[in-house]
Amino acid sequence: MTTFPDFRQFGYEVTECLNNNATGGRITYKALDLNSQQAVVIKQFCFAKTNNWDEYKAIEREIEVLRGLKHPGIPKFLTKFDPGDGLCFVQEYKNAAPLSKPRTFSPE
Repeated sequence: MTTFPDFRQFGYEVTECLNNNATGGRITYKALDLNSQQAVVIKQFCFAKTNNWDEYKAIEREIEVLRGLKHPGIPKFLTKFDPGDGLCFVQEYKNAAPLSKPRTFSPE
């Protein structure tokens, strides 16, 4: 049985692990927003494991960029929270293939 972190105090219940980058200290979860009952993605960055504040600054910059993006194909940034050992940010869940999978595009 897989044990997920308990983010209920922040309003989210993790339902699935989507990606685990242990060397980078980053884990991506699919979760349920307990207020809206909508699926979301939580990206957890564990700085306590890496002790590298440059990574924290990079994530803060990423959050600022995500806040400014307004496109229907890009998951919307919703919020961030500190679970005590790093930083988590929450985005809208898009039921789509991950960007890491190769695909082809054609002009519209």
